[in-house]
Amino acid sequence: MSPPQLRRAGRLLAALTPLTPAGLSALATDPGFTTPADAAALLVPAAALLTLAVLRAGRRSVVLGALCGTVLPAVPGAAFADELLRRRGVDTEVVVTAAHRTTSLFGGSDWTCDLRRTDGRPLPHAALTGSLCPGPEQIGRTATVTVDPTGWTPPTSTDPGSWDRTDLAPAVALLVATTARWSWLALSPTRSRLTRLRGPVSTCRRLRTGRLDAAPES
Repeated sequence: MSPPQLRRAGRLLAALTPLTPAGLSALATDPGFTTPADAAALLVPAAALLTLAVLRAGRRSVVLGALCGTVLPAVPGAAFADELLRRRGVDTEVVVTAAHRTTSLFGGSDWTCDLRRTDGRPLPHAALTGSLCPGPEQIGRTATVTVDPTGWTPPTSTDPGSWDRTDLAPAVALLVATTARWSWLALSPTRSRLTRLRGPVSTCRRLRTGRLDAAPES
């Protein structure tokens, strides 16, 4: 690759790789986009690590890049969902209308409870999963859940201890630090390769202009 191409590749890698998984992670908090957003958020860091290897960043840089690639898709989504519920969450009374068993990718099974608001108003993503829906014995029962009126996040428990685990300020600080580290990793191989390329070019130019000092005779 030519020096301009190396610089362009390093800058794109430094800028797009942190932003894309972070945005996809926030998008994945909406159940309607969870599966494609999670898949894309994993593919982007994998492609970025492959690009680092192509740029000959070194084993240490690839390992550090893998750690950054783990943080970038994980932290923003959790912090975004928690902040939405803290700011806009509303306790809402619902009734469980149905329960059905679901199977996970790893062979385990879980229950999903369908919900309906007792006041008859629409309820986005009207379902509870996991420990909030232990089984079909919940059908017909009335419960109170925390709901995001905009429908970005699914209903959840009214107990903040079950979901309020990621403060926004530390999450943003971690994201900024990880982004800075990744940018340094992405630009480092570009700078080192440009330095190696400029050495022979500079020598050839001095040879053509006669400015290269003659080597001392032995």
